[in-house]
Amino acid sequence: MQQTALELPHRRRYPWGCLARRAARPPAPRPGPLLGAHQSIAGGLHRALERGGSIGCQAVQLFTRSARQWALRPLAEDEVRAFAAARAATGIRALLAHDSYLPNPAAPVESLRARSVRELIAELERCERLGIPYLVAHPGAHGGAGEDAGVRTAARSLGEVLEACRGFTATIALENTAGQGTQIGWRFAQLGRLCAREAPISRTDASRTSCRCGSWPTWTWRRTSSRRASRMA
Repeated sequence: MQQTALELPHRRRYPWGCLARRAARPPAPRPGPLLGAHQSIAGGLHRALERGGSIGCQAVQLFTRSARQWALRPLAEDEVRAFAAARAATGIRALLAHDSYLPNPAAPVESLRARSVRELIAELERCERLGIPYLVAHPGAHGGAGEDAGVRTAARSLGEVLEACRGFTATIALENTAGQGTQIGWRFAQLGRLCAREAPISRTDASRTSCRCGSWPTWTWRRTSSRRASRMA
Protein backbone atom coordinates (compact mmCIF):
# COMPACT_ATOMS: atom_id res chain seq x y z
CA MET A 1 0.00 0.00 0.00
CA GLN A 2 2.88 2.33 0.70
CA GLN A 3 4.21 1.82 -2.85
CA THR A 4 0.80 2.61 -4.31
CA ALA A 5 0.55 5.78 -2.26
CA LEU A 6 3.97 6.91 -3.47
CA GLU A 7 3.04 6.29 -7.11
CA LEU A 8 -0.11 8.38 -7.01
CA PRO A 9 1.60 11.78 -6.85
CA HIS A 10 3.78 10.83 -9.80
CA ARG A 11 0.77 9.73 -11.79
CA ARG A 12 -0.80 13.11 -11.15
CA ARG A 13 2.42 14.92 -12.01
CA TYR A 14 3.30 13.06 -15.25
CA PRO A 15 0.67 12.28 -17.92
CA TRP A 16 1.71 8.64 -18.44
CA GLY A 17 -1.48 7.76 -20.28
CA CYS A 18 -1.07 10.64 -22.72
CA LEU A 19 2.54 9.72 -23.39
CA ALA A 20 1.59 6.12 -24.06
CA ARG A 21 -1.02 7.20 -26.58
CA ARG A 22 1.51 9.43 -28.34
CA ALA A 23 4.05 6.61 -28.51
CA ALA A 24 1.46 4.36 -30.17
CA ARG A 25 0.89 6.82 -33.01
CA PRO A 26 2.99 6.44 -36.16
CA PRO A 27 5.48 9.30 -36.56
CA ALA A 28 4.30 12.08 -38.85
CA PRO A 29 6.33 12.52 -42.06
CA ARG A 30 9.01 15.17 -41.63
CA PRO A 31 9.83 17.66 -44.37
CA GLY A 32 13.28 17.50 -45.87
CA PRO A 33 15.38 15.45 -48.29
CA LEU A 34 13.83 12.21 -49.47
CA LEU A 35 15.74 8.94 -49.26
CA GLY A 36 15.60 6.76 -52.36
CA ALA A 37 17.54 4.72 -54.90
CA HIS A 38 17.61 3.65 -58.53
CA GLN A 39 15.61 0.44 -58.92
CA SER A 40 15.59 -2.27 -61.56
CA ILE A 41 12.65 -2.60 -63.97
CA ALA A 42 13.24 -6.33 -64.53
CA GLY A 43 9.81 -7.94 -64.70
CA GLY A 44 8.04 -4.66 -65.56
CA LEU A 45 8.20 -0.96 -64.82
CA HIS A 46 5.95 -1.40 -61.78
CA ARG A 47 8.51 -3.73 -60.22
CA ALA A 48 10.85 -0.77 -59.66
CA LEU A 49 8.26 0.79 -57.34
CA GLU A 50 7.61 -2.50 -55.59
CA ARG A 51 11.33 -2.99 -55.01
CA GLY A 52 11.68 0.54 -53.72
CA GLY A 53 8.70 0.14 -51.42
CA SER A 54 10.08 -3.12 -50.00
CA ILE A 55 13.19 -1.33 -48.69
CA GLY A 56 11.43 1.82 -47.50
CA CYS A 57 12.31 4.19 -50.34
CA GLN A 58 10.62 7.57 -50.35
CA ALA A 59 11.88 8.29 -53.88
CA VAL A 60 12.70 6.04 -56.83
CA GLN A 61 14.63 6.52 -60.04
CA LEU A 62 14.25 4.06 -62.92
CA PHE A 63 14.86 3.53 -66.61
CA THR A 64 11.68 3.35 -68.67
CA ARG A 65 13.46 1.17 -71.28
CA SER A 66 16.81 -0.47 -71.95
CA ALA A 67 19.58 1.98 -71.11
CA ARG A 68 21.95 0.74 -73.81
CA GLN A 69 19.74 0.33 -76.89
CA TRP A 70 18.22 2.76 -79.36
CA ALA A 71 15.25 0.44 -79.91
CA LEU A 72 12.20 1.71 -78.05
CA ARG A 73 9.06 -0.34 -77.60
CA PRO A 74 5.86 1.69 -77.11
CA LEU A 75 4.28 1.59 -73.68
CA ALA A 76 1.25 -0.67 -73.43
CA GLU A 77 -1.85 0.45 -71.57
CA ASP A 78 -1.57 -2.42 -69.09
CA GLU A 79 1.99 -1.27 -68.27
CA VAL A 80 0.75 2.23 -67.53
CA ARG A 81 -2.08 0.89 -65.34
CA ALA A 82 0.25 -1.47 -63.46
CA PHE A 83 2.68 1.39 -62.81
CA ALA A 84 -0.10 3.62 -61.48
CA ALA A 85 -1.39 0.82 -59.25
CA ALA A 86 2.10 0.16 -57.83
CA ARG A 87 2.57 3.85 -57.19
CA ALA A 88 -0.69 4.01 -55.26
CA ALA A 89 0.08 0.84 -53.33
CA THR A 90 3.59 1.90 -52.29
CA GLY A 91 2.78 5.56 -51.68
CA ILE A 92 5.97 6.60 -53.48
CA ARG A 93 5.35 10.01 -55.02
CA ALA A 94 8.87 11.28 -55.81
CA LEU A 95 9.82 9.68 -59.12
CA LEU A 96 12.55 10.28 -61.67
CA ALA A 97 13.31 8.48 -64.91
CA HIS A 98 16.84 8.32 -66.27
CA ASP A 99 17.43 8.63 -69.99
CA SER A 100 19.34 5.92 -71.84
CA TYR A 101 23.09 6.38 -72.21
CA LEU A 102 23.11 6.72 -76.02
CA PRO A 103 21.63 10.18 -76.81
CA ASN A 104 24.15 13.02 -77.13
CA PRO A 105 22.45 16.44 -77.32
CA ALA A 106 25.85 18.13 -77.78
CA ALA A 107 26.95 15.92 -80.69
CA PRO A 108 28.72 17.85 -83.49
CA VAL A 109 27.44 15.32 -86.04
CA GLU A 110 23.96 16.42 -87.09
CA SER A 111 22.59 12.92 -87.66
CA LEU A 112 23.45 11.87 -84.09
CA ARG A 113 22.20 15.16 -82.64
CA ALA A 114 18.85 14.85 -84.45
CA ARG A 115 18.48 11.24 -83.35
CA SER A 116 19.24 12.25 -79.78
CA VAL A 117 16.51 14.90 -79.92
CA ARG A 118 13.98 12.35 -81.16
CA GLU A 119 14.94 9.92 -78.40
CA LEU A 120 14.61 12.56 -75.68
CA ILE A 121 11.19 13.54 -76.99
CA ALA A 122 10.10 9.90 -76.91
CA GLU A 123 11.43 9.55 -73.36
CA LEU A 124 9.54 12.62 -72.17
CA GLU A 125 6.38 11.26 -73.77
CA ARG A 126 6.83 8.06 -71.76
CA CYS A 127 7.36 10.07 -68.57
CA GLU A 128 4.22 12.05 -69.27
CA ARG A 129 2.14 8.89 -69.66
CA LEU A 130 3.60 7.36 -66.50
CA GLY A 131 3.22 10.53 -64.43
CA ILE A 132 6.96 10.87 -63.84
CA PRO A 133 7.80 14.58 -63.51
CA TYR A 134 11.54 14.48 -64.25
CA LEU A 135 13.67 12.88 -66.94
CA VAL A 136 17.32 12.88 -65.86
CA ALA A 137 19.56 13.43 -68.89
CA HIS A 138 23.21 14.23 -69.53
CA PRO A 139 24.14 17.33 -71.55
CA GLY A 140 26.38 15.21 -73.77
CA ALA A 141 29.89 15.50 -75.20
CA HIS A 142 31.18 18.02 -77.74
CA GLY A 143 33.32 15.40 -79.52
CA GLY A 144 36.24 17.73 -80.08
CA ALA A 145 34.24 20.74 -81.28
CA GLY A 146 35.05 22.65 -78.07
CA GLU A 147 33.17 23.49 -74.90
CA ASP A 148 31.46 26.59 -76.26
CA ALA A 149 30.26 24.76 -79.36
CA GLY A 150 29.08 21.85 -77.22
CA VAL A 151 27.08 24.11 -74.91
CA ARG A 152 25.47 25.87 -77.87
CA THR A 153 24.58 22.57 -79.55
CA ALA A 154 23.21 21.02 -76.36
CA ALA A 155 21.11 24.11 -75.66
CA ARG A 156 19.72 24.00 -79.18
CA SER A 157 18.88 20.30 -78.85
CA LEU A 158 17.22 20.68 -75.45
CA GLY A 159 15.28 23.67 -76.71
CA GLU A 160 13.91 21.58 -79.58
CA VAL A 161 12.94 18.79 -77.17
CA LEU A 162 11.06 21.09 -74.81
CA GLU A 163 9.41 22.94 -77.67
CA ALA A 164 8.11 19.62 -79.04
CA CYS A 165 6.84 18.71 -75.54
CA ARG A 166 5.22 22.05 -74.79
CA GLY A 167 2.37 21.61 -72.32
CA PHE A 168 3.89 18.53 -70.69
CA THR A 169 4.13 18.37 -66.93
CA ALA A 170 7.28 16.25 -67.33
CA THR A 171 10.53 18.12 -67.92
CA ILE A 172 14.27 17.46 -68.14
CA ALA A 173 16.61 17.41 -65.16
CA LEU A 174 20.13 17.98 -66.46
CA GLU A 175 22.57 15.76 -64.62
CA ASN A 176 26.16 16.75 -64.01
CA THR A 177 28.85 14.51 -65.49
CA ALA A 178 32.26 13.30 -64.34
CA GLY A 179 34.00 15.32 -67.06
CA GLN A 180 35.54 12.38 -68.86
CA GLY A 181 36.70 12.91 -72.41
CA THR A 182 34.82 15.78 -74.04
CA GLN A 183 31.76 15.68 -71.75
CA ILE A 184 30.14 18.97 -70.83
CA GLY A 185 28.11 19.63 -67.70
CA TRP A 186 30.82 18.74 -65.21
CA ARG A 187 30.93 22.31 -63.90
CA PHE A 188 27.95 24.24 -62.55
CA ALA A 189 28.88 27.16 -64.79
CA GLN A 190 28.27 24.95 -67.83
CA LEU A 191 24.88 23.84 -66.54
CA GLY A 192 24.01 27.47 -65.83
CA ARG A 193 24.94 28.46 -69.38
CA LEU A 194 22.76 25.68 -70.74
CA CYS A 195 19.77 26.88 -68.72
CA ALA A 196 20.34 30.50 -69.76
CA ARG A 197 21.18 29.88 -73.44
CA GLU A 198 17.66 29.33 -74.79
CA ALA A 199 14.27 30.57 -73.59
CA PRO A 200 12.68 27.07 -73.63
CA ILE A 201 15.40 25.85 -71.26
CA SER A 202 13.65 27.79 -68.51
CA ARG A 203 11.63 24.57 -68.09
CA THR A 204 14.82 22.60 -67.49
CA ASP A 205 16.18 21.67 -64.09
CA ALA A 206 19.80 21.02 -63.18
CA SER A 207 20.53 18.16 -60.82
CA ARG A 208 23.71 17.36 -58.95
CA THR A 209 24.26 13.71 -58.15
CA SER A 210 26.17 12.60 -55.10
CA CYS A 211 28.04 9.88 -56.99
CA ARG A 212 29.90 12.55 -58.98
CA CYS A 213 30.19 15.32 -56.39
CA GLY A 214 31.46 13.55 -53.29
CA SER A 215 29.00 12.64 -50.58
CA TRP A 216 26.68 15.61 -50.98
CA PRO A 217 22.95 15.19 -51.53
CA THR A 218 21.31 15.83 -54.87
CA TRP A 219 19.98 19.31 -55.50
CA THR A 220 17.53 20.27 -58.19
CA TRP A 221 16.99 23.86 -59.23
CA ARG A 222 13.84 24.87 -61.10
CA ARG A 223 14.32 28.12 -62.90
CA THR A 224 11.19 30.17 -62.30
CA SER A 225 10.43 33.84 -62.57
CA SER A 226 11.35 34.21 -58.90
CA ARG A 227 14.47 32.00 -59.34
CA ARG A 228 13.62 29.84 -56.35
CA ALA A 229 15.57 26.66 -55.64
CA SER A 230 14.15 23.39 -54.39
CA ARG A 231 16.09 20.55 -52.85
CA MET A 232 15.50 16.92 -53.78
CA ALA A 233 17.28 13.76 -52.69
